[in-house]
Amino acid sequence: MRSEVAEKVVEGLRLAISNSYQLFLFLEDNAESIRKEDVETLQELTNRIEIIKSSLVTMSGYGALVGITISKLLEESYDYAPNEAQALGILKEVQISRHLGFCSLSTLSRITRLFARLEFPTRMSRDHMNNISLSSKSDREKRKFPMMKHIGQVKFAEINDKYVDHVLESGVCVVSNGPVFGSIIVPGSKSISNRVLLLAALGQGICEIEGLLDSDDIQYMLRALRTFGVKFEWKNNGETLVIEGRGGKFSPVIGGEEIFLGNSGTSSRFLTSTATLVPVESQDGLGIILTGDSRMKERPIGPLVEALRANGCHIEYMESQGSLPIAIGQTGLEGGVLNLEAKVSSQYVSSILMTAPYARTALQLRLAEESPTSLPYILMTLELMKSFGVEVEFDGRNNFTVPIDIYTNPSNLIVEPDASSATYALAIAAITGGDVRVPHLGSGSVQGDAKFLRVLEVMGCFVEQTEEKTRVRGPMVGKLKGVELNMGTLTDAFMTVAVLGAVAEGRTVITGIENQRVKECNRIKVMVEELSKIGVTCGELDDGIWIQGLNLSEFKTPASITCHDDHRIALSFAVLGAKVPGIFISDKETTAKTYPGFWDDCRQFLQMELCTTPEVLSNQNQVPTIFLVGMRGSGKSTFGRLCAAALGLGFLCMDDRLEADFGCSIASFVNSYGWRSFRIAEEKLLFQIMDNLKYGIVVSCGGGIIETPGCFQKLSGYKFVIHFQRDENTLRTYLEKDKSRPKFAEPFDVIWARRKPLYQKCSKFEFSVHDETGEWETLTNEFSGFMQKIFTQMEKC
Repeated sequence: MRSEVAEKVVEGLRLAISNSYQLFLFLEDNAESIRKEDVETLQELTNRIEIIKSSLVTMSGYGALVGITISKLLEESYDYAPNEAQALGILKEVQISRHLGFCSLSTLSRITRLFARLEFPTRMSRDHMNNISLSSKSDREKRKFPMMKHIGQVKFAEINDKYVDHVLESGVCVVSNGPVFGSIIVPGSKSISNRVLLLAALGQGICEIEGLLDSDDIQYMLRALRTFGVKFEWKNNGETLVIEGRGGKFSPVIGGEEIFLGNSGTSSRFLTSTATLVPVESQDGLGIILTGDSRMKERPIGPLVEALRANGCHIEYMESQGSLPIAIGQTGLEGGVLNLEAKVSSQYVSSILMTAPYARTALQLRLAEESPTSLPYILMTLELMKSFGVEVEFDGRNNFTVPIDIYTNPSNLIVEPDASSATYALAIAAITGGDVRVPHLGSGSVQGDAKFLRVLEVMGCFVEQTEEKTRVRGPMVGKLKGVELNMGTLTDAFMTVAVLGAVAEGRTVITGIENQRVKECNRIKVMVEELSKIGVTCGELDDGIWIQGLNLSEFKTPASITCHDDHRIALSFAVLGAKVPGIFISDKETTAKTYPGFWDDCRQFLQMELCTTPEVLSNQNQVPTIFLVGMRGSGKSTFGRLCAAALGLGFLCMDDRLEADFGCSIASFVNSYGWRSFRIAEEKLLFQIMDNLKYGIVVSCGGGIIETPGCFQKLSGYKFVIHFQRDENTLRTYLEKDKSRPKFAEPFDVIWARRKPLYQKCSKFEFSVHDETGEWETLTNEFSGFMQKIFTQMEKC
C-alpha cells in the first residue's frame, strides 16, 4: 500500500480495536479490496473513520504508547515504514491485554490475522524487541495502557512494568516457585488442524471447524489454500472456521507464483502432493513454487518428490536437490502402485494418502520400511480420512490401498486439544511435584502423544486419564526416576522427557528418534548442546540421547538457552525452568509455531511467574497471597485482576479455574450436577490453594464460598482476606440483568442477609466499591492504594 493509504488503514485499525466493532467487521470484510487500494472501499473507510472520530471526546487508542517508541527505533533502522511500526505497536498493546487475561487468545489471533491480510508486519526481530524494551524503560513510569476485553471495548489502566517488559522483550525466564497446580486448556492439535484443513479443502460441501489451532503453521496452510481458490471465513469471534470445499478441483494459479511456507514441515509436505491437482496458467511451463525459510530449505523432501515423480508428477528442484523450493506442475497422481521410502518422516505418507482419492486409478502405497516411522501420525491420517468418507485399507504393516473417491465434508468438526502441547503442562506438574489437569484430552484421543502420561507414570508420577481429561501429579517426596525408552511413537515428546531426565535420579536413555535430526533443527544435537551449557552430563546416540540426572545445586545457572528457531526447544526448557532457577529462554516467540498462548497460559492458569532476566528478583516474594470474598457482581475479579496487573502480582479467579476443571461453564455444571457438587469442588480447590500457598497472588473467591463450613473456617484462620462490599440495591439490580451466571436457589435478599455477616467474620479487611465514582480507573487506583496500605501494615508487624 502507498504510505498515505497505509496511514489511513492504521488509523482505522486503531479506532476499530478501541472504539468500534462495526468498523472492525468492515475492515475484515474488505481486507483484500483495501490492500488492492480499491477507491470506493477506501472512501467508505474514510467516511466511517470520520463519523467515529466526531463522536469521540479523546483520540487515545491502541498503539499510542508502544507504537511511538517502536516507530522511533524502527525508522532509524530503516527496516520498517512509520505506519508499519505503528501497526506493530497496536499489536503489542493487544498482546499486553492478552497476557494479563483481559482478552482471549482467539481475539488476539483474530486481530493478528487481519493485520496479516492487510500485509502489515506481525512480528519483530529479537534485536529490535530488545532495543525497544531497553529504550522505553526510562520513559514509561506511571503510563496507562489500554486493556481490551472485546474488540471495540477498551479502558485504560496502570500496568506494572514487568508485564509490559514480558511482551516487549524477546526472551523470558520462568521463576522456580514450588509445586504448580491448575487446569489448562491447551490449543487445538497442530497435526489434526493441518490435516482437516486440507481434507476440507479437497472435499465437497461446507465444513465448520471448531477448536482449530491458530498458529504460524496453520496460517501458512490457510494462505496456500486461499491461493488455490479455497473460500473460508471466521465466525463466533474467530472461534469457528467455515470452509467451502473444492471437491478436488482448484482454481488456476499463475505459473511461477511462490507460496511461502516458513519452516512448516507439515504444510510443505502435505501440499506437495495436493499441488499436483492445481491448474497452472504458464507460458514457460513453470509450475507452482513451494518455498520456505532457510531452515526449511535444508529439511529433506526428496523421498516424497521422487515417489511422486515415479507416479507421473512433474516436480523440479529450484535450488538444492532434495529440498525446497520446488516447482510443481498440474499432473495429478496416476495411481496404481507407488513405492515410498518414509523413514525420515511419516508426513510423506500422510501427504500421498490424503491426495490419493483423486488419483486416476486406485492407489496402492507401499513403504520400504517394515515398521513405519511415527505410526500414530499415519493412523491419525487414516482416521481423519475416514471421518471425511474415505476408508483406506491398511495391512497393519506397510501397505495402504486408497480407493478413487471424493471426500464428503462433515457439517461440523471439533479439533481436539494438542496432545504434544499438553505434554509441557503435564511435565511441569511432574517436575515440580504439582498437580495439573488437561480437560478435553482423554483416552479416546487419536493422537499418539496422548499416551505421554504413561512415560510420566514410569518416572514416578501419579497419572489419571478418563474420556474427558488427563491428569498428572508429580512425586511430592523424592525425585523423578530415570528411564530407558524407545520413543519412536512419541518423537515430538522426547525433548520433554530429556529435560525431566536432567533432574531425575540416575540415567535416562531415549532411542528411536533418529528422524529428529531433520526437524526445525537437529534436535538431538541441540539438546545435548543446551543441556551441557547448564552443567548436565549428556551425549548423542545413533538414534537418540542419554542424560545423567543432577541435583539442583549442581546446575550451572543463570544461563541463556538458544532456541534455534525451534518451538519445542523453548517449550521444553520452560519445563526445566519451573524447577531449576536461572534458565533464560532467548526467543519466547518461537512457541507461536504451535502454541502461541503458552506463556500467557502459564501465568493465568498455572499461576507461574515470568520475568525478563534470570537476575530479576520477584515483587511477589515480598507480599502474601490475598483472598477476596464478596457477593458475585461486587467487583472482586475485575478489580482484583487490574490491581494485580498494576502491582506486579499474580491473579487467580477460582471460578475460572473451576470452569477449566469442569470443561464447561459453572452454569452448565450446576444445571447438570447441582449446587452441592459445585460447592464440593470449590472447597477442594480452596484447600489445595491454601495448603500450597505461594507469595504474591490475588485470589478471587466465588460469592458463596463462605457458606461451606470448611471454606469459612479456612478463610477465617487466614490473615489476608478482603471483603468486597457493594451497595445491596446496586447489586440486586446488576444481578437481575446478568444472565451469564447460574440462578440463585433463593431470593437475593435472603441470600444477602445470610452471607453478609459471614463475609464480615471471615475477613480482616473491607473494601467498599462506591458506584457513584463510576470510573474503572478511579476504582482500580483506590483498591491498589488500599492493598498497598495492607502491605505497609504487614511490614510494620
